[in-house]
Amino acid sequence: MKDMLFWMLVVSMTPWTIIDLGESLDRGFVTFSFLLMFASILVGYLYSKVYSTEEFLIIFERSVFYLCAIALPLFVLVCVYPEIVGYFFRYKYGEFTNRSAVFLNVLGESDIIFRNAGFASEPGYFQFFLNLALFITLRRSGRINLRSGLYVAAIVSTQSTMGLAIMALVILMFTRGWARIAVIGCAVGAFGTISNLAEVHYQGKIENEYALSERMDPFVNAANVILERPLGIGAYEYTSIYENLNIGSWDSYTQVGLRYGTVTLFIVALLIGRIAKHSLGLAMIIFATFLTSPIWYLPVVSCFYFLFSRIEPKARVHGISARATPIPEFQNGWWVGRRG
Repeated sequence: MKDMLFWMLVVSMTPWTIIDLGESLDRGFVTFSFLLMFASILVGYLYSKVYSTEEFLIIFERSVFYLCAIALPLFVLVCVYPEIVGYFFRYKYGEFTNRSAVFLNVLGESDIIFRNAGFASEPGYFQFFLNLALFITLRRSGRINLRSGLYVAAIVSTQSTMGLAIMALVILMFTRGWARIAVIGCAVGAFGTISNLAEVHYQGKIENEYALSERMDPFVNAANVILERPLGIGAYEYTSIYENLNIGSWDSYTQVGLRYGTVTLFIVALLIGRIAKHSLGLAMIIFATFLTSPIWYLPVVSCFYFLFSRIEPKARVHGISARATPIPEFQNGWWVGRRG
């Protein structure tokens, strides 16, 4: 049964969704996240059925390209002329007040954080979309071009530690011979800038004990709760206690384990493993981003879980299982080899 993992995921999430709904109807709604997450998984699955793998990846990459092509110049404008942020819409995100120009969300209001979040709520989320689009573009063309260069510039502007690491691996994955040497040479040439950036991130996240504990303590506390209650605690209880117990972790894995238990976490791991079977690069981007971002349930993410259930593993080309009849746009790049 090719959709077995989907049904396993739905079955594993259903009990807590029903329990959370019952608790909410009885005591009052403190969160709608349990409905959102369940619905998002279903929407992602339906997307995977409407579009073939090739079609979805084309639509995804083109959408990110147009959004990035708007967001990056806007970000440069904000860096050059910060006062323009005063004309953007004001919105609340958690405890913070930010500004938005729809295609660009600016973190902070009076004290702007100059990191490109693009259309996403945080730079760490934005880099995920950019790195996926970069991977798709390089897989299709087999070489660095202006399109992939735009993604590289945007990823650098996010100043996301994970984003930069993923980008470096993706680029090295698709470069050969002198091109790979050139990439390494550019990295060495930019070592000073990268070192300064790394030092800033080190001081902000590691050396700063408060910032480090702010990220690590919730993760450790969440892991302890998962060990004590491996069947999960549900979204209702999680929302009620996460501040007091400090279990509001920043990653996807503990969030899944807390809300739905270790069985659901294991199924999510199997889904990522299935992606890796067909595309190690895509799986690497998803796996790594999940370490720092709780985005596992978003429809655009969950769609990737089920895309490859439609592919018949005929031949493996550069780590991607080839379909018998790829659509024309991929015939010279994605499935049968690199162009040129």
